[in-house]
Amino acid sequence: MKEKLSKSIILMSMLISCWMFSSSAVFAQVSEEKPKYAPGKEKHRNRTDEIGRKQGKWMYYNTFGEKILETDFVNDQKEGVERKFYG
Repeated sequence: MKEKLSKSIILMSMLISCWMFSSSAVFAQVSEEKPKYAPGKEKHRNRTDEIGRKQGKWMYYNTFGEKILETDFVNDQKEGVERKFYG
């Protein structure tokens, strides 16, 4: 009887630990941040996935708040056309 109870307790603890680990992976957060030096009215956000890789369109600004670069990222690698802006 005690043996059966201890086996069921061990099994339950293993199931709970697996569930906690898998649920944290499911709810991993994508971070978004305003580009550095972006003007106050700018609503665009540079995005990274749950492991910190750049995703989507990223915009870069100079210290005067003027857009100088726009590029697309997929899994932290540049994808497509990079657009440079000259003032």
